[in-house]
Amino acid sequence: ADLAFRADSLIVERARATSGDGDVTGRGHMILTNLQLGTLAVDFEANRFLAVDNNDYRTVISGQGRLEGTTERPRFGGDLRVVSADFFLTDNTTSDAFEPVTLTGDDLLTLQERFGVRIAADDTTAFDFYRVLAIDGLTIRLQRDSWFRSKSNPEMDIQLEGRLDVSKNRNQDPSVFGTISVNPARSQIRQFGRRFRLDKGTFTFNGPMDAPIMDMEASYEVPSRSSGGQEVTIRLLVSGTPEELTVDFESDPAMELADIVSYIATGRPASESFQIVGSQNDNYLQSAAGLAMGPVTDLMENLAASNLGLDVIEITQSGTQGMTLTAGKYVSPKLYVSISQPFSLSEGAERSPSSAEQDTQVAMEYEIVRNLLISLLSRGTILRVNLRWEYAF
Repeated sequence: ADLAFRADSLIVERARATSGDGDVTGRGHMILTNLQLGTLAVDFEANRFLAVDNNDYRTVISGQGRLEGTTERPRFGGDLRVVSADFFLTDNTTSDAFEPVTLTGDDLLTLQERFGVRIAADDTTAFDFYRVLAIDGLTIRLQRDSWFRSKSNPEMDIQLEGRLDVSKNRNQDPSVFGTISVNPARSQIRQFGRRFRLDKGTFTFNGPMDAPIMDMEASYEVPSRSSGGQEVTIRLLVSGTPEELTVDFESDPAMELADIVSYIATGRPASESFQIVGSQNDNYLQSAAGLAMGPVTDLMENLAASNLGLDVIEITQSGTQGMTLTAGKYVSPKLYVSISQPFSLSEGAERSPSSAEQDTQVAMEYEIVRNLLISLLSRGTILRVNLRWEYAF
């Protein structure tokens, strides 16, 4: 930090702190009264600064902010961009296990009598800068590489984007207002080992920052087992706050919950799931194999994502291509690259190099300006270019 004293002021010509691959710089002044801090006005600018990195959150930010006021009544505001983030739904983020506890007079006497520890008022009094901080006019914009993840049922990898307005009164908890939308193309929900396609979803903040109202709908299509049969669509509805999450099922055509779960697990209603008669043996074994593949693919995806640092890992199954592995990563906040490659776990399923090259798909997506994206998709000798405008209504 470059500091200078002028009369009763401390001038911060330049201060810099680094974290991760980025930094935050500050400039401003502090007026000293009797060698104690009085009023202050400091401007901050962050550039890909790793603000939080623990088991529950990881956040990289850029943007500008201003800290002003007095040391007893500081105020903060600004415009921050979340360049990349991972928010994990864990027991720590949904419990009050680490809430501060205030010791009463009886508690202090008990400590003295049992342990010989005498605690004075000065020992239990500390200046909490964040507690006295007021936040006014703070805008947080979540960019495309922001994710909400859960590793427990239902497992979720939800890509977020949107704007939040944050405010905080002195000695109170912050309040957050705004709606965050999800990107269905890159988001997924897994339940009972099956991957549900996310159709729509929002995270709405109406005050407490740790209690957004989630509203998401995902679907899983069960293919018909015969040419004249009817396809079944299972819808997974997720609603509520992270602490009180509700998961419901619907289906088209409508059916009982037992049949819905059976369709997800075996591809047939509950009344037929355990009937093994004649030629149905092969179909049932295929259903059991499909059910077993769910946890296996989940394990492969989790290992690949954690060890390779990828943002998207998907293993999908289809009747024409079999299993397909898709790996994707945000090279920068504006550029996303993915590669899709069919593969097989069965013996004797090797393909020629020319066939593998034709099946490999490379996709790139670049955000030209806000909400305007250009997509390039290459498969073999075919190159497709698309322009896409994203909007919310």
